[in-house]
Amino acid sequence: MRIPTEFMIGGSTYTTEYNAELRDRGRIGECHMQQCVVTICPYQKLPQQEETWIHEVIEAANDKFALDVHHGAITALAVAIHQAITTGKGDLRQPGNPC
Repeated sequence: MRIPTEFMIGGSTYTTEYNAELRDRGRIGECHMQQCVVTICPYQKLPQQEETWIHEVIEAANDKFALDVHHGAITALAVAIHQAITTGKGDLRQPGNPC
């Protein structure tokens, strides 16, 4: 899976950055809502970075749209979405499909 350096949620442009200092604070990722920045700890293995990025994107959407989703549910959603993306087979956009 590709982790974008820039993406949009609800009309706001977010950036993704590595921050090695997260490890010193016992964190693997953060979403800074006012600055529209997602930070990821670079010391994680790539699959964990991907899952962390998805988690932080859900956190941003939760804040942006005032969804009031509990943190435990955000974590579960991130795990499920990451698994679906990284284990998916085939490509619906293959030639011959109507879309």
